[in-house]
Amino acid sequence: MSYSNSKYIIALLIVCLLVNTFVDSVAIPQGLKERSDTFKYLCGGFKFVCPTEGTKIKNGETIEFKWTKDKDVELYRVDDVELFTQNGLVKVLWSEGANFTGNSCSKKVKISVPFGTKLPAIFLFRSWGSTKNGPQLAISS
Repeated sequence: MSYSNSKYIIALLIVCLLVNTFVDSVAIPQGLKERSDTFKYLCGGFKFVCPTEGTKIKNGETIEFKWTKDKDVELYRVDDVELFTQNGLVKVLWSEGANFTGNSCSKKVKISVPFGTKLPAIFLFRSWGSTKNGPQLAISS
């Protein structure tokens, strides 16, 4: 790098530093929804009804998952059920998707852990939900 190039880089860094030092506010347009309002509009009330926390399930057992959502939110579908531990994803148990009927949705899913997994163990379930025009949303049990 030549001396002439480095003086431009140094000048740019000084300008960035000065801007960062003297600009301490950001303008947010009026009418912008709060993040929590947007979340409520897209997926308000999205949660597991069943299984409940602490439910004991045997490997190979089929259980019914139930989800609910608030009325008039954009969430229309549950996409999957994933099995998790504190270390991350263990297995996707079901991924066929199911549409909400009114404010609820349910699906029977077989619980099966990969061979070699030490049992008994504590697992979490995660499900993704979809909106028609936007983000996918996740919930955990």
